[in-house]
Amino acid sequence: MARELVQLLKERKLVIKIAATDPLKVYDAREAGFDAEVMDLGEDENLKKVGIGKDVDTLFCVSVDHHKNLFVALSARHLDPDLKIIATATTIEDEKKMLLAGANRVISPQEIGGHRVYRLIRKPTVFDVMDSLLFSSSGLMITEVQIPKGAFLDGIPFQKSGIEERFDLLVIGIQQANSEKGFEYNTHKVYRKIAAGDILVVIGYQPQIEAFEKALKTKKEKKESLS
Repeated sequence: MARELVQLLKERKLVIKIAATDPLKVYDAREAGFDAEVMDLGEDENLKKVGIGKDVDTLFCVSVDHHKNLFVALSARHLDPDLKIIATATTIEDEKKMLLAGANRVISPQEIGGHRVYRLIRKPTVFDVMDSLLFSSSGLMITEVQIPKGAFLDGIPFQKSGIEERFDLLVIGIQQANSEKGFEYNTHKVYRKIAAGDILVVIGYQPQIEAFEKALKTKKEKKESLS
């Protein structure tokens, strides 16, 4: 996952700094053109060296060692309360621990893998879309869109929203407003109504995403009452 992640970030022209304790992985990263260094981020001084607490706004904890991810997230959160921390976890318990350690988002490779399999069965072309997004420069984007109060989707059941059909977007996750549960990635199991403050994770091309965001700014039409 780490390899695909840094490639995706690179294609988005973001500044990336890679730190790992394995010299071979650092060598491979440098050969691929990344700024990489052999470093243990379990030490506060090293976190400061890479810019935590200064100019780094997002930290990805994607080591295969969960305990290492946990400790790095905890230390980084202590140094920078506003830092966005995205981490991986393989079990529900590990996910809970990562959130307690200060992670803003926790991604389960198994959950995403299962979601991809489901989408492949339900919509065969989606497999190609996901691979295109992650492994090529197709122009596809993944972004979070928050539902404004009074938007046309506010109060509409998710399964009847028609987002994918109307806007040609793929909804891969939804987070309920003011919820600490995190994102629901198996969207086919979401039966509740969409509410203001909910966050949708969508995949699509920029024009379609912009059209969706513009439509969300359109308030619901109010029914006029006859006197």
